[in-house]
Amino acid sequence: MYTKQDFINSFENDMRIINHLIEKIPTDKYDFKLMDNQRAVTDLLHYLSSIFSDTLQVMKANDQDLYKTLPKAPLITPENAIERMNAEVAKVKELLATWTEEDLKAPISLFGGPSLPKGIMLVDYLLQWAAAYKMQLFLYIKQMGIKVGTSNAWGGMDMPEIK
Repeated sequence: MYTKQDFINSFENDMRIINHLIEKIPTDKYDFKLMDNQRAVTDLLHYLSSIFSDTLQVMKANDQDLYKTLPKAPLITPENAIERMNAEVAKVKELLATWTEEDLKAPISLFGGPSLPKGIMLVDYLLQWAAAYKMQLFLYIKQMGIKVGTSNAWGGMDMPEIK
């Protein structure tokens, strides 16, 4: 059975990899975006610095209108990006500590989707978002011309030199 701690472990790993990718971004590339109608790197990181904890609060309250009242995350800079991601991990862990087994089993429907237990939503939404946006960040970095590969996206490490 997949537990709350398993979720936290998976989430922490994805955020560790995101932090590894952030370390690859030159400070003068935070405004990089592929097209005018897409998020810049700064915008993507700003979103990642609060969407998980915000969604946990929405799920716990079963109130999507709560998104409108939650405080905005602090702006992301090259100097604070990793600190902000680490703060998001800490907030997610703090929020999940208050969740009971009953909370995890309670049904919820978000964004017009199917009604599912909140525990399943943690995986089907939050972990899938982390994987998707991690990949978006990885692809932005590749488009910048920075040499990264599979080990950076999925292992959060540079490819070991093969001798």
